[in-house]
Amino acid sequence: MYKGRPILYDTGDFIDDYAVDPYLRNEYSFIFEVELEKNRIGKLTLIPVVIKNMQVNKASKKDFQSVVSKFKFHTSIHKTVFKENKDRVEVAVNG
Repeated sequence: MYKGRPILYDTGDFIDDYAVDPYLRNEYSFIFEVELEKNRIGKLTLIPVVIKNMQVNKASKKDFQSVVSKFKFHTSIHKTVFKENKDRVEVAVNG
């Protein structure tokens, strides 16, 4: 979040598992849910997914931690505050 607005990197080319990079792990991704409340972001939720054979599926319990760990690694420099909530990640939204 920057000045109350989300910055969502690497959200294009959703189905790109034709060449999985072992470092980037581009088969791991998220579906982003952005809820608006009176012209501002009210809630930002990320649903972890795994892309395989040109198909997107919610991350299994086994894959969930791998997807979330990738997120933690890439967002740690920005001090992103979030919590894991069952099968999703809720990003803190500053009013």
